[in-house]
Amino acid sequence: MVDLKSEEIGTPVALAGPGPHAPVAARRASEFATIDGTMPTLLNVQHPENEDTDEPDPVERGEEVIVEMAERAGLEPDEYESEVLVHDDIKSAILGTVDDYDTVCAGVSTQISATQILFGSLAEQIEQQTAGNVVMVRGSYETHPSIREAIAERLTA
Repeated sequence: MVDLKSEEIGTPVALAGPGPHAPVAARRASEFATIDGTMPTLLNVQHPENEDTDEPDPVERGEEVIVEMAERAGLEPDEYESEVLVHDDIKSAILGTVDDYDTVCAGVSTQISATQILFGSLAEQIEQQTAGNVVMVRGSYETHPSIREAIAERLTA
């Protein structure tokens, strides 16, 4: 699903999470950034650290998620910027931050809950509430080559 509210791609952001479609969102954000000559941002939001556990710092956890997702998307570290937010309410933090970007790329949710039935998934809420372009993606990166890869394959064939 693509909701273009502007012809300008501008600065894209991809939601970097554990979902199976997140790497596709990162790849698409990178492709959009190439079109406008910008750098995509991979955004991850973490809950504050729990002092009763031995978990790493929330910013470190978020950076690990971003690096892993970028690797799964085939992105090199110099091909994206990362942003990690630490907030008690992940959904509010995401909804408040994506408005800073011109294009939002998000993987569609694979889980359905009663809340999603009533209010829609986070990706759907982003689409409804943000003023920028929204691209919701589904599928594995392997089944959706990048524009660059498709052109290279076509030229070498």
